[in-house]
This record gives sequence, structure tokens and C-alpha cells, in this order.
Amino acid sequence: MDLFDLTGKVALVTGATHGLGMAMAAGLGKAGATLVINGHSSQDKLDAAIATYESNGLRAHGYLFDVTAEKAVETAVERIEREVGSVDILVNNAGIIKRVPLLEMDLAEWEEVIRTDLTGVFVMSR
Repeated sequence: MDLFDLTGKVALVTGATHGLGMAMAAGLGKAGATLVINGHSSQDKLDAAIATYESNGLRAHGYLFDVTAEKAVETAVERIEREVGSVDILVNNAGIIKRVPLLEMDLAEWEEVIRTDLTGVFVMSR
């Protein structure tokens, strides 16, 4: 791990309450990064994720916000910088999928996917 030492770095991973986001965040944490995880569905799910990180010896800070909501992102990032520190690493992992054949998907579902998977990345990266 010496070649991948992230001690002193702050890593923000969106959508890190489960799955790939949680795995990526855990890897960054094991490399020494201070973890900041994001979720959007519920505080309970965010708290459960933090408990999972802590049970694996990792400390994580959790913030509940929607990556597609520009003002919410700005407020959250300001709070993260104040409470944890400046973000050095951003993993834009938050995303959704609609398990509906394209011909059966309505426009609102399509726009929700695009808003989360593309617009969310744009908003977070800015």
C-alpha cells in the first residue's frame, strides 16, 4: 500500500451506501484516505453504511444529499469542507438504473436516469 498511500487526503464517494460505491470507498479508506460518503435515499441507510465502514475499521463521514440538486450539492460541499476538510478525491459513483425495456420506459423514467447518471456527475464535478 506504500505506493498508494492516501493518508491526509479526503475522498468523497457519491452513492457509497452499498455496492460498488461502498467497495471503492472502503479501498480508499484502507489506503489511508478520510472517507466522506454520500447517500440520497434515507438517513437510516446512510447510518447503516457508516456502521458497516466502522465495523471494518474505517471511519466515514456521511452526508445525505441529492447529487442532481445544485444548491444541495453546494451546501453539502461547503459543510464537508468546514467539518472534514477540502475534498481531494471525488468518485462520481451515484447512479440509477430502471430495469425496464427501452420501448416500455416512459420519458419521466428516462429523464430521472439521465439526471442522476449524467447531470449528477456534472453538478458534483463543478
